Amino acid sequence: MIRIGSIVRLPYIRKDGDKIFYVEKGIGEPPLLFVHGVGGTVFHWKKQIERFKDTNRIVAVDLPGCGKSDDPETDYMIESSARTVDVLVDALDLKGLVWVGHSMGGWIGLQYSQMFPTKLKGLIVVDSIVGFADSPFVQMLSRRYDAAKRGKDVFPDLLKSVANNMFTHGGDQKFKEEVRRDYLKTKYETFCGHLGSVLATMKETFHDKSLASKRKVNIPILIVSRDADEDRDKSKFLIC
Repeated sequence: MIRIGSIVRLPYIRKDGDKIFYVEKGIGEPPLLFVHGVGGTVFHWKKQIERFKDTNRIVAVDLPGCGKSDDPETDYMIESSARTVDVLVDALDLKGLVWVGHSMGGWIGLQYSQMFPTKLKGLIVVDSIVGFADSPFVQMLSRRYDAAKRGKDVFPDLLKSVANNMFTHGGDQKFKEEVRRDYLKTKYETFCGHLGSVLATMKETFHDKSLASKRKVNIPILIVSRDADEDRDKSKFLIC
């Protein structure tokens, strides 16, 4: 057992021989499962874990290639990540859970809701841009991906640029700096693999209306987005 601040990191589970790292705290229903975005780790959910641990059972996971989890033997695709998380869900007997996903974690949650519809009680997607075909944010992600694919030599500068623009003003500055330092540990292959899979899923969904319709969810869903988002026309959401 590893302790980082007030977060207790518990043993790994295994998926196809790979170690998958997670944090578990608290008791109470429904259980909340926190899934980070590209370059994230369980540490990024520290504030949420502390906030809800007294009322709910909390689980947060390091996706394959992130944090303390092993690199995946197969790929970084959204469906593969969903299957990995399902191994954790079964191992910890998480029944009637609410999935909380940030960015890529929201897309994995959407995929999970299609693959294992009876296992989710609700879905919360945070800044996942789940329905903007022409979103400036999606275009920005594409530029980041193209920049990363130019090679490892430019990757450190790209990570620093992303880290320096992660937060709005205000809040806990010490914690923000800790998250930035954690983010800068992101591995090149993990960053490219995860971001590439998110972009592929977005483009596939946006350009195939029948697929978009199939990916509508039949469980309660909460969409969380920053007030500063400039493209929040909710009529464009695929899942409302």
